[in-house]
Amino acid sequence: TRRNKYVATASKMGTVILAAISSLNVVGLSDALTANSSSKEAPQIRTTTRLVQVSVIVRDKQGQPVTGLTQGDFVLLDGRTPQKISFFSVESTRPPGLSATALPPNTFTNRPERRGSAQTSISVILLDGLNTQFQDQAYAKKRIVEFLEQIHPEDHIALYVLTSELRVLQDFTTDARPLLRALARYREIVSPQLAASEPIEVTAEPRLRDEEGRMEQLMEELAGSDLAKVRDFYTTRRVELTVRALESIAHHVARFPGRKNLLCVSASFPLVTGMDASRIGTRVSPIRDFSREIDRATRALSDANVAVYPIDARGLVGVPALHASKQTVDGLDMDTATLDTTMWYEELTSSIASMKALAERTGGRAFWNSNDILSAIRSAVDDCRVTYVLGYYPSHNRWDGRFRQIRVKVRRPGLRVRHRSGYYAYSDVSPSEAERQSRLEDAASSPIQATGIGLTVRVQPAKLPGGTALKVSVVVNPRNLALDLRGERWLGRLDMLFLQVGEEGRKIAGRLERLDLSLTRERLREVEGEGLTVSQRLSVKPQARGLRVVIRDARSGSIGSVLIPLDQINE
Repeated sequence: TRRNKYVATASKMGTVILAAISSLNVVGLSDALTANSSSKEAPQIRTTTRLVQVSVIVRDKQGQPVTGLTQGDFVLLDGRTPQKISFFSVESTRPPGLSATALPPNTFTNRPERRGSAQTSISVILLDGLNTQFQDQAYAKKRIVEFLEQIHPEDHIALYVLTSELRVLQDFTTDARPLLRALARYREIVSPQLAASEPIEVTAEPRLRDEEGRMEQLMEELAGSDLAKVRDFYTTRRVELTVRALESIAHHVARFPGRKNLLCVSASFPLVTGMDASRIGTRVSPIRDFSREIDRATRALSDANVAVYPIDARGLVGVPALHASKQTVDGLDMDTATLDTTMWYEELTSSIASMKALAERTGGRAFWNSNDILSAIRSAVDDCRVTYVLGYYPSHNRWDGRFRQIRVKVRRPGLRVRHRSGYYAYSDVSPSEAERQSRLEDAASSPIQATGIGLTVRVQPAKLPGGTALKVSVVVNPRNLALDLRGERWLGRLDMLFLQVGEEGRKIAGRLERLDLSLTRERLREVEGEGLTVSQRLSVKPQARGLRVVIRDARSGSIGSVLIPLDQINE
C-alpha cells in the first residue's frame, strides 16, 4: 500500500521525480575515492596577477564589421580608471587549416591544437530541452535545421542538447552533413521538470533500480507538499542543472582561440522561486534568488571568454487564452484569466531578465519575442567574423569577488562597440573540501573535455595476477597554471582525480590527490619546454569501461580533463 501511494504520487507529478533522481549521483564521489596527498617540485609559468581579456566587436552604421583597427584606436577603462592594454590581437573566421597529426598509440589529449580543433572562431548551439516546452523545442529545431542547411565554409559549429544532462550531438565541424544527421536523430522531449500533472507511468532506468530506497524517500518528502512547493523544488533543480551545463561548456572551450559564441536556444529559467501560482503575491516558501547561480555561470563563461546569445525558443509570445471561470482571492472575486495572465507575465519577464543578464555580462546579445529564430542564429554566428581581443592586468587591488564594470571606446566617430560589461574580481581562494570534490566531480561527469589546463595522457597497460593495471602519465601544460612567488620559490597546488567509470558513466573507483608545487627558478626553466609530468599506477576494476583524468588548479580554478575509453587502449 505504501509503495502504491508513492507510485500514485509520482504519476501525478509526471516524470519530474524520475528526472530529479536520475540527475543525482548514483555513487557519490566520496564513496568512490581514496584520498591521498603528496608534495613534489613542479613548474609554474605565470603569477596569480590576473590577465583580463575582453572580446570587442566593432560595427559601422550599416551594421558591418569594421576591420583595420589597431591597439591605439582603443581606450579601455576598469571602472573609471584607464588601463594599459598589454595584449592585443585581431581574430576572424577562416576555414580550418590542416588536420592535426595523429597521436601516438595509447595517447590522449584535450589540447585543441593537438586535436585539430583550434583553427578558427567557434559557435556552440545549445538546444535546451530542460527549460523549454515540447512544442517550442520542435519549432526551434526546425529553425536550426534551416540554419545548418546554409552554413558558410568558415562557420565552425558544435551542436549540444540539454535535458537532465548535457549531451553532445555533434562536436565542432564545418560540415553541415554530420550536424544535420545528428539533429535528425534527436527527438524532442517532454521536459520532466516542466511536465503537467497528468498521470504518466514512471519506469526507473537500469542504473536507478538499485536506488529504490532513495526514490521512495524523495517521493515521501514530496507527497506531503502542495503543488507550489513541488514546483519550486524542480525549478531549483533545473537551474542547478543549467548552471552546471553552462560551466561544462565554458571549461570545454576555455583554451580555444578566437571568439567563442554560445547560442542558447531556450525558454530560459526564472530568477526567483517561492510564490504561489494560485495566489498573486503570496509567499509559500522562503523566496530564493538565483542571482548567485547566474553569477557562478557568468564567471565561468567570462573566464573562458565565451559570449552568450540567448535565443528565446518560444518565438513571438502572445497573451494566454482567456476563460470565464472565477475564483476568490483574498475575499475578492477575480477572473482566473487575470491570475493566469499575471503569472504568465511574471514568468515571461523573469526568463527575459535572466537572458539579458547572461548576454550583457558576457558580451553577447539576447533575442526574444520574435519568430525569426533563423536570423537570430545567423546574426550571432556572424559576430565571429571580426573580433578584437584586448588583454590587461587590472591596476586595482580589490579582489573582493564583486562585479567590476568594463568600458571600451574607439577613437573613431560613428562606430558601435559591443563587449562584455565586466568581470568578477575573485581572489584565488581555495574552496572548501566539499566544493573541491564537487567541481572535480562535475568535470569528470561532463561528456565534453575541459581545456582550461592542457593535458596529454599516456597509458601503459600491464597484466597482473589479479587483473590489469595501468601506468598513467599525465603531462600538464605549465603555461596554463597559476603560481605565487614566495621568497625564492614559485608555489602552487593541483587537485587531481583519476576516476574509473562503468556502463552509463557509473562511478566505480577513483583516486583523489592534492599535489603541492614548490620550485626554484632553475627547475621552472627546465620544465617550460617539456611540461610537468605526473604519474599514477592504477589497478583497473573488471567492470570499468573508461577512465576520467581531471586536473584542477586550486588557485585559479582552471580545469583540464581527458576522457579515455578503455577499449581504445592497445596492449
